[in-house]
Amino acid sequence: MSLTWWCSWSTLKEYQTGQESLDHGHTLVAKTELNTLAVKFGKRATTMLVEFVNCRPEEAAFVRFKNKWERVGPQKWAGDHKDFLWSESLVRAIWEGRKKGIEGFQVMLGLGIQTEDTYADENDLVPASPIAVDWDLGRLVLVPRKLEDVIWLTLLQQSRRLGICADKDNGCPTPYFVKYRPQQEFCSDACALPRQREFKRRWWAEHGREWQQSRQHKRGTIDAGPWHTKETGS
Repeated sequence: MSLTWWCSWSTLKEYQTGQESLDHGHTLVAKTELNTLAVKFGKRATTMLVEFVNCRPEEAAFVRFKNKWERVGPQKWAGDHKDFLWSESLVRAIWEGRKKGIEGFQVMLGLGIQTEDTYADENDLVPASPIAVDWDLGRLVLVPRKLEDVIWLTLLQQSRRLGICADKDNGCPTPYFVKYRPQQEFCSDACALPRQREFKRRWWAEHGREWQQSRQHKRGTIDAGPWHTKETGS
């Protein structure tokens, strides 16, 4: 039940001040003043999140995703293909801004974190929370039980970097991506290329002749070299 494969542990205080964490083996673990833990998932988890949200609906695609990422660590995908598509649709809804204002609550539901008492009969399964209590050390510990927990936790971490490719409606195969720059519109250079070409075409149509004339004038002046003289009144 380790997060070694996915993330490093650190305190919220250390994120804010840049202080070093306490090194305990392969993970970085320390307590905050509030006895809580902040978890930072790494690039591998981010890659899995992006592959998850862009996964095609065919069951074969689900199986490939499941087989690939279950080999990384001890967490498994708990549900079937139908459960996968349901979770993916929720993540996409958040990604696209269709859960505005309730993103945090949706992540809590996805993780099985209860905000109030819940009652369920034998047909209503309430998932256990991935938060465990470490009584001896007096702290709460986050213990992902399955791949879906890692999906939700990484989605939360990347919440301000979620992007939808501007080429989505033109057939982009992976329209959901994590932005490297705040103003990034495209998931890749390949998707950005048509926009760049169109921009160049319009610029050339509007300014090309003027630019050519300017270049020709400059070249003519330079090529004249020492033979170029200004006209005088004589």
